[in-house]
Amino acid sequence: MISLVYPKRPDRVAKAIGLLIVSLAVIVLAGAALGNETLVRVVPHWPGMARLTALTLILSGVSLWCLAHALPTHTTDSNRSGKSSRALIVGRIAAALVAVIGFSRNCLWIGGATDGSLDALWLPLPESIVASGSLPRMALATSISFWCLGCAMLIASRRRFSGIFQLFVMMAGGIGLLSLSRYLYGGAPLIPNAQMAIHTTLALLFVCAGTMCLRPDGGMMALLLSDTEGGKMARWLLPPALVGPLLVGWLRLWGQRAGWYETEAGLSLFAISNVVFFCTLILMTGVLLHRGDLERRKVEETLRESQALYHSLVEQMPVGVFRKDEQGRFVFVNSWFCNLSGSKPKHFLGLTSVESLRALKADSIAMLDLEKTESLAASGIEHHDQIMRTGQRIELDEERFLADGRRRYLHVVKSPIYDAEGRIAGSQGTLIDVTERKLAEEEVRHLNADLEQRVAKRTAELEAVNKELEAFSYSVSHDLRAPLRAVNGFAIMALEDFGDGLPPEGRRQLKKICDGSERMGQLIDDLLTFARLSRQPVNQQDMNTGRLVQDVLTELQSQQEGRSIDLHIGDLPACRGDIALLKQVWINLLSNAFKYTRGKDPAVVEVGYAHDGNADIYFVRDNGAGFDMQYANKLFGVFQRLHRAEEFEGTGVGLAIVQRVIHRHGGRVWATAAPGKGATFYFTLGN
Repeated sequence: MISLVYPKRPDRVAKAIGLLIVSLAVIVLAGAALGNETLVRVVPHWPGMARLTALTLILSGVSLWCLAHALPTHTTDSNRSGKSSRALIVGRIAAALVAVIGFSRNCLWIGGATDGSLDALWLPLPESIVASGSLPRMALATSISFWCLGCAMLIASRRRFSGIFQLFVMMAGGIGLLSLSRYLYGGAPLIPNAQMAIHTTLALLFVCAGTMCLRPDGGMMALLLSDTEGGKMARWLLPPALVGPLLVGWLRLWGQRAGWYETEAGLSLFAISNVVFFCTLILMTGVLLHRGDLERRKVEETLRESQALYHSLVEQMPVGVFRKDEQGRFVFVNSWFCNLSGSKPKHFLGLTSVESLRALKADSIAMLDLEKTESLAASGIEHHDQIMRTGQRIELDEERFLADGRRRYLHVVKSPIYDAEGRIAGSQGTLIDVTERKLAEEEVRHLNADLEQRVAKRTAELEAVNKELEAFSYSVSHDLRAPLRAVNGFAIMALEDFGDGLPPEGRRQLKKICDGSERMGQLIDDLLTFARLSRQPVNQQDMNTGRLVQDVLTELQSQQEGRSIDLHIGDLPACRGDIALLKQVWINLLSNAFKYTRGKDPAVVEVGYAHDGNADIYFVRDNGAGFDMQYANKLFGVFQRLHRAEEFEGTGVGLAIVQRVIHRHGGRVWATAAPGKGATFYFTLGN
């Protein structure tokens, strides 16, 4: 169905009409000054537009434009303040002048002043206009219309005068339509001196339309601009209701003047045409209402289904739900919310939190902790007031006792409710039972406290054991060193003093005693070093890794003498750690590389660095004896050796020391190798 399209920004329409009216009046004034009869009368011997009328139209156009610029005429922002107080003042002054001119001219008509000097603004008219017919004067209908429109524009900004405003505009519009009908149907005006010029009539009708656009927030314009069914119906019916009767009357009169029928037949045809026209209009209106009613019923059914689904979901949820209006009164509570206190919706709906508490007391509903319940009710009112002021969301945990005496912990979330205009219209909230979570948290806290006590106890026990082990280690090392030194000393003395007299087998046995005692002493030293690593603090500091490796190689120079060793030292980045401990790592790794490459000529030892994106990796690679990777898990254990002592000397503690130092730095160490093809040891540091 096609309907007239109405503007969504009526202020722009009012401004455009104001500019159009001013332009038309200026053109008429120019025509009067130049003696152009067409601009003044449009058609010869028709009434002309007086200069006073043109001037008043200019004032009407200015007032219309200024008021449209200053008043809140946008339908979606009807509460905003004026755009420009200066424009509002100018608009009201122009409107007041229009009303004064209209009223003054009415008084002159009543007093019989008809000389026309005021209408011509006391200026002489060109002879061509005077000779063409009657002098252009402001008609009585024109002055009445100006008075009505001036008063309407003057009170356009006063909301309480909305009814009077529309009455003035409709009076002026009715006078304009009467004047227009005279041009359609001919004949004399209803009252003497009331016939307006044709362009005055059209201009006044446009001014009426523009003035109505100043108040789109109420009355007729509010209906025409609304998206309701009534607004759609009014937009569809208004054009044919205005044009139809005028067209039917003109056709009836035109046919009668052409001699097609007599007056009685013309009246009969006019009546029948009106009956058909309005019956058609009513039927089309009924069709539109019927369609709108069907759509409305469909929407209502969908809404009912949606509400039923929403109600079912809210009622079945194991969560308390409530909503409050702007005054803090409950407007909705679900069954779970009521079950918290063993109450019913009647104890909450339409009441505030404190009033609900009184209703519960009045029905003798038991409350295990009355003081706590009163405190919760008071805090509910405070939270609602806070949400209404700030619009902020509130979350908190509450402890409550159910009607059956069980204690429950609830997580409460409260938030604002916004209406279609974005204003806070109330508050809503949910109550989630988190008792199981709270109990689990309490249990975890108890377990943590117990665990902390047990850890503290075990730590004290371990510290005591470590102290005992430390004392035992020093005692054992001291007690073992003395006999070992004695055995080694006596064996050396026997070899020196009696070696020549001993058989070869005896000298060999004494030599084995000396070597064994030396290895035993070295093993004791390594064990003490390994034990001290657990107690020695890690003194973190920045260091030059390349310089540290060079210092280690200098200390191990004796292991390189007399050998062909191809040594490669890469560009090693700086690191952070304990210099003494990391120096021991490099000593052990490089010593092993030199030791296990004795059978290679040349021996190849490489010290390098790589970066895998997460950490810096240092490595020592050689082409020595290597080992089988299936035994790699034993590589860093104490006393774990993958080669016989006859092949390579050692105590089996060196790599264990390496692993202990690296772990204390937060890093890791690992190796890859193959028998006879060498080995590569990698390590990273935690930083």
